[in-house]
Amino acid sequence: IGPALATEWTALDPTTWRFKLRENVRFSNGEVFDAAAATFTFDYLSSKEGRASVIGARVRDIVAVETPDPTTLIIKTKTPDAGLPLRLPSVLMVPPQAWRTLGREKLAQAPIGTGPYRITAWQERTRRIQLAANPFAWRKPLIENLEIIEIAEESVRVQALISGEVDIARVGIDDRSLLQARGIELSATPSYQVMSIALR
Repeated sequence: IGPALATEWTALDPTTWRFKLRENVRFSNGEVFDAAAATFTFDYLSSKEGRASVIGARVRDIVAVETPDPTTLIIKTKTPDAGLPLRLPSVLMVPPQAWRTLGREKLAQAPIGTGPYRITAWQERTRRIQLAANPFAWRKPLIENLEIIEIAEESVRVQALISGEVDIARVGIDDRSLLQARGIELSATPSYQVMSIALR
């Protein structure tokens, strides 16, 4: 993991972590992201409804969150938790005012984040999402607009790459030779997933 919304973190004792938050960050709707906004997210995840979520279950050992100043977050856990910083990137911060106004369901259909892009259109029928550069982004995007298309079939994704219909796609290892022969650049990263086969 590396610095993003948190720029540094330190274990103060076995059950207390201090996180320094990036300054001058805004959500794509203009709301400020600071320690209070982060605390709002953790307060929801510690509620009955939040604990029932997948992410709430991942941070269920958090017993208190303190905000000594707008860029400092103190997180206390029930037991020593050396892996807490590794799990926190799965906690997506929400803009408090938008959450209060829209509620969980509507915000899920029109997400608001701090990333380089904001969603401008979400077409469920055609499985397409259009994104535009977020004017408030702290990570400035390199291109103005993106379109994400869900293509379930791997063979169709491969053909879309070869034909130039799409610029980037996830493909399987079996198609490596074909794509390289067509001059398509491939990038591979190690997987953290462990797969096993049990024999009886």
